Amino acid sequence: MVRAFVVAGVLVASPAIASAQARCTSDANQVVTRIYQQILERAPDANAAGLLLVSQGSTASSLAIPGDALYRMVPTDKVESRATVDLMAKQERNYLVTIGRDDAGNQGLITSVTAGVPSSVTVATPSITYPATSTVDTAPIVSAVQSALASTGAQAGRQPAIYLAGFGEVSSILAALGGANLASDVVIYGGDEIGRAHV
Repeated sequence: MVRAFVVAGVLVASPAIASAQARCTSDANQVVTRIYQQILERAPDANAAGLLLVSQGSTASSLAIPGDALYRMVPTDKVESRATVDLMAKQERNYLVTIGRDDAGNQGLITSVTAGVPSSVTVATPSITYPATSTVDTAPIVSAVQSALASTGAQAGRQPAIYLAGFGEVSSILAALGGANLASDVVIYGGDEIGRAHV
């Protein structure tokens, strides 16, 4: 708590502090993408000048550099991924297909999840990636998922899972996967956008 007061005081008192902010728009995808871009653009100069960058949503592990000048108000994606991996292990999932939006935050989640699974889990490669846009062509995603799941066949003891990392567009991906007649034993995991998705 003391650190938060110190940071707040420094923000108010020092005009030499850069802030990584994006103008609020109705499209959260654009906002988050722009925040990551601004952090990546400003971090080297801020580090060299000893300035502080403040980010309210910089969860990408790729931006978590020890000793840098970026103050994060949230933990990196490694915290969220650990919870997901623990849940998959509890539910005895042993085959993982990953799908992710092509941005630093969501790809960071994919990297953290796949790095965190135990060696008993087979991770399908490559990860399925889609463009960082607000609308997504779901047909190639569904096809890639079906291929990844078919590659293992109906192996005895296989417990397949899909990890989906994205934003609002995950609703259309979930709807497409729901209409794809995937095996009934496939479980889909993801972050907060999965929980908010309306399929």
